[in-house]
Order: sequence, then structure tokens, then C-alpha cells
Amino acid sequence: MVTGNPNPKHISTSYIEHHNWSVRTSMRRCPRMMEYKMTFKLIGLDEGGVRQSSEKPNLRLVCLIEGGGKLAVWGSIGSCENINNVQAAGMPCEVECDCIPPELWATRYGHTYWVQQGDKLRVLPK
Repeated sequence: MVTGNPNPKHISTSYIEHHNWSVRTSMRRCPRMMEYKMTFKLIGLDEGGVRQSSEKPNLRLVCLIEGGGKLAVWGSIGSCENINNVQAAGMPCEVECDCIPPELWATRYGHTYWVQQGDKLRVLPK
């Protein structure tokens, strides 16, 4: 909609393009800010157990979720309490945890949820 008599020399799409970029950028960050408290029944391990990240000194334990999907539990060499708790419980087990959606690169490996290092994870009694 055009109101008034705008000067064609001053008409530009840069304002709209900047706004669209801002919206896209904020939406990309939005899923990473969401945190869920969920309960999962873990039925097995994927990737053969604890693995070390190729780029960083992070450890991950990827577990298969009953009904489909994978829960990646993250830790580091000095702090892997959540990983140790899941391993000590054995499979199958049920966990209650704070989790987030994985980063985009991890979805190609089938990760559906992440428990970050330091987040709460509790193994429920069998």
C-alpha cells in the first residue's frame, strides 16, 4: 500500500530485507533457547558407547529412545556425571532430564534431543 507521494529515488527494499534477516536470525536461535523436561525410556546405545567429539574435547553417549529417536547425553573428560549415571543403570532404563533440540548438524545423525553437560538427568528406579 502506498500513501502520499513518495519520491522514487528514496524507495528501497533494504529496510524490509534487514527486517527479514533479523526475523530469520532470531528464529534460528529460538529452538536452541527452548528447554524441555522430559522422560525417556532408553532401549539401547548407538555409536558403540561413549564417543569423543572430533572437533572438541567433548564426550557423548547416544541412546536409542523407545518409539524412535536418539538422546545424546553430553559431557567432557572432567565432567561426565550424566554419562556415568546412564551407563551404570544399564539398558533398558528410564531417565528424566532437561533437554534441548539438537543443533542442525546433529539431525543428520538422527539426534532428536540433547542433554547438555551440566543439565539435570536422573535415572528413574526400575
